[in-house]
Amino acid sequence: MELCLQANMSQSFLANIESGKKQPSLLTVIRIASALDVNPRDFFPESDKKDKDSIKKEITELLQLL
Repeated sequence: MELCLQANMSQSFLANIESGKKQPSLLTVIRIASALDVNPRDFFPESDKKDKDSIKKEITELLQLL
């Protein structure tokens, strides 16, 4: 319940993410990471350089929108 409040998300929405019924957007991942005081990258396993560059680009684009 605390995570729901910290991330400003409903309990059912977080439960659907946890169970794999919903795929979170990048913004949602950032909000959850912020609520947990961790880096969003901590949610993703190590991948090859191409994937890291793609994720970095997406994060940069998202941050420009904020």
